[in-house]
Amino acid sequence: MPEPFYMVATQNPHNFVGTFPLPEAELDRFGLSFSIGYPSIEHEKTILERNEAAKPVLAVRTVTDAETIGAIRNLAASIHISDPVRQYIMELVRSTRTAAEIKLGASPRAGIYLQRAAKARALYEGRSFVLPEDVEALAKPVLAHRLVLASQSRMTGKQAGAVVAELLSRIHKPTGL
Repeated sequence: MPEPFYMVATQNPHNFVGTFPLPEAELDRFGLSFSIGYPSIEHEKTILERNEAAKPVLAVRTVTDAETIGAIRNLAASIHISDPVRQYIMELVRSTRTAAEIKLGASPRAGIYLQRAAKARALYEGRSFVLPEDVEALAKPVLAHRLVLASQSRMTGKQAGAVVAELLSRIHKPTGL
């Protein structure tokens, strides 16, 4: 595979006819998962207008190259993460394995992805170090899709993202970094 290699995938709603949920082992290999929802009425109008043309995909233009992406990736990897923030990540990931609301918690791979994502966010925000807020901002997109909720949680309509938010509220947030 060429470097850098990234895969972007889409997923249909779970109750969509003819679709099946991915196994937990496959979900664990997706770094982030998020829903963009439906477009606003203005954006939907723009989508329709742009797709009147025979081949709108031909209007897509390159905005960067592989070398630049690789350099940004390396720069993100060099962002500093303190031991207290790393401990915060570990406590959050490990808490998913013992929480009563969760049947199957996040693997160590989730901690790796959460740390990488937090570093990338710090870089995006113009910092050379990770804050607990970076971890909090990315906890749901990194962790929620990896969790299998307990039967009681599912029966009460609880969502994995809400469980992640609850876990964050239970864990001591490092300060004075």
